[in-house]
Amino acid sequence: MNKIFLFLIVLAFSSGLLNAQEGMGRPDHKGPGEKMKDLEKAKLIEALNMDEETTLKFFARRNAHMEQMEGLRKKEDEQLDKIDELIKNSSDQNDPQLKKMI
Repeated sequence: MNKIFLFLIVLAFSSGLLNAQEGMGRPDHKGPGEKMKDLEKAKLIEALNMDEETTLKFFARRNAHMEQMEGLRKKEDEQLDKIDELIKNSSDQNDPQLKKMI
């Protein structure tokens, strides 16, 4: 009888621990990255003392720039991967194709 009672107590406490991270699966839950972006936007608006119209223009241009930078980072990573593959597959360090890519 004691074992069953102890098992029920442990089960009750463990179920409470499993729900400790409530809200992580909610659709309206923002991750840490989204919260940081929101805070960054608020601080920029405050520091630059922008009105609503200027804010909209600023963030539209800023978002376009950030997307462009992300695209360039992806291209850079792809190019580095290609160079890495070429280095691994090539035994000649003076390979003209490798020098061209670098």
